[in-house]
This record gives sequence, C-alpha cells and structure tokens, in this order.
Amino acid sequence: MNQKAAYNPSFGTSMNVGAFVPCGAGAAGALSRGPSAGSAAACTLAAGAIFAATQNLPFTTSLCWAITTATTVGYGDVTPHNASGRVVASLTMLTTIPMLASVSRW
Repeated sequence: MNQKAAYNPSFGTSMNVGAFVPCGAGAAGALSRGPSAGSAAACTLAAGAIFAATQNLPFTTSLCWAITTATTVGYGDVTPHNASGRVVASLTMLTTIPMLASVSRW
C-alpha cells in the first residue's frame, strides 16, 4: 500500500526556545522576546554603511546589498571583493538572518 505519513504538528517544534533571550533586569527566570525588527533594521543599515566604506561603493548600492543579504535573497549583482568585505558579509548574515527569523516567528 502507498500511504502518506501521518501529519504531526508538534514534529520539530518541541524544543523551539531559540527566540527567547533571558532578561538581565527583572525577576529570576523571566524571559523576553528576542530582538526587535528595529534592531534588525539597525544592523542592516550599519552593514550597508560598513560595506560601502570597505568596498568603495555608494551607500544606496550597499544598502540594497545589505537588504538582499539579510533577507537571504542574494541576487549576486554586488559581491565583496576583499577580505574586509567578506568579513562584513559574514557578520551581516550571522546577525541579521537570525534576528529576522526570530521577529517573523511572532
């Protein structure tokens, strides 16, 4: 017989606590939501400015690069051409992608 697998809505989500960050100020054990959309936007703007400086590109081009990198679209029309640009690209991906993922979770 050719049967479909049963749908299990809890599969893969039982330990999904990555979007919670322990609060530094407040009651012990208190949890707050992860980063806001504002902090993701601030990181994207900063990444665009730093990328513009390290790659000698206009800010508007670098901002477009930062947005497409942060949202994982990645057209490939603008790429880093030296080590400092690759470091900026790596840090942009490692910070903004998880931030946007945790914001979109809520």
